[in-house]
Order: sequence, then structure tokens, then C-alpha cells
Amino acid sequence: MFLTLIRRGCALAVACFAGATTGWSSVVASNDPLHPGTNEPVRLSARATGDIKKISLHYERYTLSKDASGRQTQHLAEREITVQTCEAANGVSLLECEYEVTGGFPASSLVKYKAVAHFKDGSQSLDTYSFAAGAFPWPDRPIPIRVTGDIRSRLDIIFIPTKDLTLGQFKNGLSSVIYQLYFANPWYGNNRVMFNFWYSGEFGDYQQLCKFLDPGNIASLSAIGDAIAFLHKKNMRDCRSGKRFSSEIDYGRTLLHESGHALFGLMDEYCCDSRYEQQPEFPNLWSSLAACEADAPNVLYPKRLCTQLANKEGRTIDFWRIDPVTPAPGSIMGPAQHDDPSSTHLNANARRILWTFDKCLSGDCMGNGFSIRSSQRLDQLVEQLGARIKDATKSVGPILVADADLIMAIQVRIVGDTAKVERTEIVRAPLPKSAGKAELLVKAMSATDSTLHQYVIDDPRLAEVEGQGYIRLPDVKVWVFAPASTSLKSLDLMPVDDKRLFKGEALKALRVDLQPGISKLCEGTASIAACFQAERR
Repeated sequence: MFLTLIRRGCALAVACFAGATTGWSSVVASNDPLHPGTNEPVRLSARATGDIKKISLHYERYTLSKDASGRQTQHLAEREITVQTCEAANGVSLLECEYEVTGGFPASSLVKYKAVAHFKDGSQSLDTYSFAAGAFPWPDRPIPIRVTGDIRSRLDIIFIPTKDLTLGQFKNGLSSVIYQLYFANPWYGNNRVMFNFWYSGEFGDYQQLCKFLDPGNIASLSAIGDAIAFLHKKNMRDCRSGKRFSSEIDYGRTLLHESGHALFGLMDEYCCDSRYEQQPEFPNLWSSLAACEADAPNVLYPKRLCTQLANKEGRTIDFWRIDPVTPAPGSIMGPAQHDDPSSTHLNANARRILWTFDKCLSGDCMGNGFSIRSSQRLDQLVEQLGARIKDATKSVGPILVADADLIMAIQVRIVGDTAKVERTEIVRAPLPKSAGKAELLVKAMSATDSTLHQYVIDDPRLAEVEGQGYIRLPDVKVWVFAPASTSLKSLDLMPVDDKRLFKGEALKALRVDLQPGISKLCEGTASIAACFQAERR
């Protein structure tokens, strides 16, 4: 497998990824406190940008308990309710909305909170996650504070307090850690749905260099966490060891640097006292100049940027980086981490981050692979009315609008310059409508070549590079949707806004013939019309 990075007139390749945006939501939801105590007041907040019309805030509550066999369960206690709607004045491009749950929530609660931004063009964007409220019934387990989905398809970060912080200081600081440190970086902030955040109620400790004292519940934390962050107050040299890493609770650049190791397997790009190797897939560090130069075009860099690792005293080691230190912003995995306040993940880092996202979107975060029938994934899609569709590989799609009806769900596999149908289903759901920034236009075409329906898809596996290029995985499966019409014949998949989404210089659409898939789906019926009519009944 390889990742392709295509340049479109990027004169300064060093800046290409500086503003990379791969996210899909223009509304940000939050709650304060992150883990409210039993019956403690909770403020639910959201802010949205763009041509905004209104924001609505919603929640539903579950009770956590154990059944007769001792299995941990959750039961619906309060169905979803809308607690606040905030209307935007004319000409407003930033809207904030708040609601206080004055009586808080009872012990053993899990609250699913959702903020929906409604835009003037009829589209919507949402931010939704779950958090624990009240006394948590299983204190040895990680406590959820911002959990967006299944741990198998998310990167799970668990925070552990160390002994130079009180539990109160630690818990009070976590909101800043998530919203002001992690989400201030576009790779986290624009991809919030890719991350789950938890914390441990038990203390661990960290001593330099790389000495971790685990809390008593480390086994249950390790079963869920992809990265386990030991947060401390002291200024000391931090480290990553396996899933564990340490960071000052209020220093974002160390937090992001060490998370780069633990979550994405990024190598240090400074010399000379770390562990160095060229990763087998999508490296950000190379063991020879020739290897670096050969890979340079794939990350939109000229070969001349390949640089041997060296320290200020002139010592060198036989590894080469390509993400630059200067001009700002420099790579946060190199010396710019401390020297440049604007340091971030640049091109070579970005490629590996997107590869990790793709593994997670396929349910294979950090190598914890599992298999699941794609029809089960599809069931989850059509249940998420009013939310962005997620396909069988959890790719991000459009907003669902209008009344539910029978539609075709088509799983398309795009390999290089070709696309073919993997499977088809008939589901009851509204047809998707475009919303937000997107990369791929989907057009459902009739036998007479007229457009039956069209919408756009936004996918974090397509990383825009300042309007100059993009990273595209060479083998992607995506669910797309079309009217369940007897005149439906094919799909056109094509770039949005003149982007060269596929190989070659010419703007090119991929046409996917749907007739074989529809015929297979309707085997045993007199006709396609009879097949659709049977499904409708």
C-alpha cells in the first residue's frame, strides 16, 4: 500500500501542509465541568461559524449498572430532548449557545450530548459525544469525558494524574488540555470525531528519564487506551514508552510531540539521543539520503530538503528528515518543538497521520483489528439521521435531510483510476444533501444520462493541502447513496472545484455501472420495478 501526494502548483512546498484541514464539522460542542459530580450543575455550550442560522442543543441520558451476571450495561433513562435553541441575527458568522442543567445528573449517568448547527442553505453540521456524570460506578475503569464512538475506530487517549497535582487541579486542567492544546492543532481540532478522551481516577507518577509508575488500574486503562498520558506540573524532560507518555499539563507542544509518537508512530526528527528507525510504512525518517530523496515527491517536497540529523555541536547520525525546521512553522517532531511556538505536523508527519486515520476508519486503530459485516455498519449509517453519514469504512459523508424513503446504498471501491461496486443494499433513509467542505461529487445517473440526484462527500482520508494538492489512499471503500429508481443506471464520481482527485492531469470522472449490482440485488423477482416495490411494502 502507498499514499499518493499530488502537487498542484505548490510553489513553497514547505508550507503546503501548514493549514491542512481534514475535518468536517463547523460546530464545536463542550461541557463544563468535563465530569460533573452527582447533581452538580453542568453548562452545555456550542459555537459555530459560517452562514449560520441557529444552533440547537440536545442530550439523552443513560444509567450505568451491572446486570445479574455482573456484566456492565447501560439503559436509557431519558430520551433525547432539545434543551436550547439559539437564533443568529442577520449577518452573524459566529454564534455561541449555552444551556445550564441546574440540577445536574444523578450518579452513574452517561450523557450523550449533541450540538447541531443549522445553516441558511438548509444544511446542518453536528458535534456529538458522551461524557460521564455523577459518581462513576466502576472507578478502576477509564472514565469517559469526550467519547465520540467505538474504541475500535477511534484513537483513545487516557489521562493519568501524577503526584505533583491534586485530583482537583488535574480534573480542572483537562478542559484546557483537550480544547486549548489538542484542538488548537488542526490535525486534532478538525478531526475531533477521530478521538476519544478518558481519565483515570487513580494516580500514577512520572520521573525523568522515562520512569513511569503505573496506577493500580493500568490493566483496564491499557485495554482501552491507544495512548496513556501521565500529566504533571513540573518542568522536566518528557518521554514516550509504548502506550505511555508524559507531558506537562499546560504545555501543548510537548503534549502534541509525545502524542505524535504514541498515536501515530512518528519518529523524532532531532539529533542525537532518541531511538531512530525508518518506519516500514509511510516514514517521517529515512535511514539513507537516497531513500529520503526517492520519497520526497510523495510528500510534496523537493529532494534538497532531505537533511541529515545533526545537533548544534555538529554531531550527526545516519538518519535523514525532510520536514523542515525553518521557516516557521517547523516540524513539531524536530527541534522546532521548543524553538518555534507555531510548530506543527508537516508533510511527512501528515502522511503517516492520515494512514493512521484510515486504519481507524476501517476499525483497525493501532493494529487492534476486527471484522464486522458491512451491513451492520450500514445499519448504523441509516440510523444517524440528521448526522453526517459514515460508510462501511467509517468515511465521512453528507448531511441527511428530508423524509425517509427507500434509497440505494452502494459500496464503491476506488482503486487507482478504477471504481467498481462491491455491494448494494436497499435501505429506508432520506437521500443525502451536501453540506460543508467536500472533496468528491457523487452523481446518480439515469439510462438517458440525466442526473437523478447529486451530493458531495467529505472524507478525512483526503487531506487538502492549502488548495494545492491532496493525499489520496490508493484503495478506498466508500458507501454512496442514490434514489431507488428503475431508471438508475450508473454513478459518476468526480472531483469538486476542479481538484485533480484521480491520477492524470485532466479533470476526470469515474463512471460506475450499477446494473450488475442491482440485478444481483433483485435476483428472484420478476423485474427491478417489482423488486423495489416489494421492498417498499
